[in-house]
Formats: sequence, C-alpha cells, structure tokens
Amino acid sequence: MKSKDATRLPGAGLVGLFWVVTEFFLAVRFVLHFFAVNPDNGFARWVFNSTNSMMSPFRGVFTTTVVGHPHYVDLQTLFVMAVYAVVATLLGALLGYFHEVAMPVAAARKR
Repeated sequence: MKSKDATRLPGAGLVGLFWVVTEFFLAVRFVLHFFAVNPDNGFARWVFNSTNSMMSPFRGVFTTTVVGHPHYVDLQTLFVMAVYAVVATLLGALLGYFHEVAMPVAAARKR
C-alpha cells in the first residue's frame, strides 16, 4: 500500500522545516516593517540582516507602500513569502513523485 502522506517521505520533513523557518522570519520582517520599527534596534537589525539573503534574489520587484504613517506594507516580503511557499510545495511534490517511482524499484531489487 502506497502512502500519500508527504510527511513520511524522505527529505520532505527537511523541506517543510526550511519552509516554516523561512516563512517565520519573513513574517517577523513584515511585521517589523509594518510597524516601522527602528532598524537600529538590535533585534530588528538582526532580523533584517538574517532575512536579507532570503530577499536578495527578489530585490526591486515591488516597493514599500505607505498605508498610513507610520505603517508600511512591504509587498516585496509578501511576494517572497509566496514564492518560497510555491517552491516548497513543488519540492514536496517532486520528492513525492520520486518516492512513488523509487520505492517500487527498490522493493523489486530486494526480491
């Protein structure tokens, strides 16, 4: 019986963990931007510096939108979160596909 549960696939847990941690840090970055937290604050600086590498491939796609002073909506961060969610979903599906293909082959070799 083949399991369709993606959490049981080898590597799927690692992809899921990467996605959750990435989304968490990007969400914190979004909230800090929204409330216009002082970027010189130690925690805010650490979050912004930690997420810069996640944001770098998408620099300049969107600009920051002022909703009402001092609130800002960082559309770029929301876009990056959506892209990473799609990538994690595709990687999970790809791992699931290879799991479905590789497991019957491995079982046949053991016989």
